[in-house]
Amino acid sequence: MPTLHDRKSIQEIGKWLKGSKFLILQQFRQGEHIDLKFETINPLDEKRLLEFKKILTRYIQKINVKSNY
Repeated sequence: MPTLHDRKSIQEIGKWLKGSKFLILQQFRQGEHIDLKFETINPLDEKRLLEFKKILTRYIQKINVKSNY
């Protein structure tokens, strides 16, 4: 979620999941959501998503990125 996560929060998530063998980092998709404020938020660009992947590879063995790109 673009407005909820930044480099620091992704690093904290990585620490929390340290030792995990596999993670799917999934792109946020615009559309219908339970909380209407999320309907107008744009997804992260590919560069930022891959940056988050790089941070997480310090903690998790294998990461797949699922995105709209």
